Amino acid sequence: MIHAFPLDPKERVPKPGDYTMTAPEHAELIKPQLAAGWTQQLRFKGDKDLVAPDMVAAQLAEESFRRVMANYNVSGADPFRAMLAQMLGLDLSRLPAGATKDDFVHETLFGSRMALHERRMSLPAGAAYKAITQQMLPSMVAWFALDRVAKSNDQRADGSNMIDFPLAALVSPLHR
Repeated sequence: MIHAFPLDPKERVPKPGDYTMTAPEHAELIKPQLAAGWTQQLRFKGDKDLVAPDMVAAQLAEESFRRVMANYNVSGADPFRAMLAQMLGLDLSRLPAGATKDDFVHETLFGSRMALHERRMSLPAGAAYKAITQQMLPSMVAWFALDRVAKSNDQRADGSNMIDFPLAALVSPLHR
């Protein structure tokens, strides 16, 4: 969909004007590639009892494109961020300057968690998301930090004394 979107999660998302969006008619051509990639991921990392990963991946690609195309408009100064704001309800002002792919993903996950809590507590849509930031919830900060470590190529954590031991024991399975 976006030619300059980084594959590396730590790479910064391009600034407005530094990227191009694929024309909607050409975006459809990407669908088989996505389905093939998702099929491979489902086969190697998905549910082993899944009978037809290729069909599931094709359905996922179809549904994803349906949702994206409903908000896909290549005109404007920053169509990628506008699409994310419309489609995912992201408040782009909450993202740090020079946001990375991970920043977008984490803010999206945070927003969906807040939406879940809003529904459970019968709050108006967006009320918790507007009032609470990721940094206000230590569990989210810890979860995102562990997620970053799990995805990194850094050496595993080792405890240096008894105080470090519980944390080292917690993150040692993250070793790659």
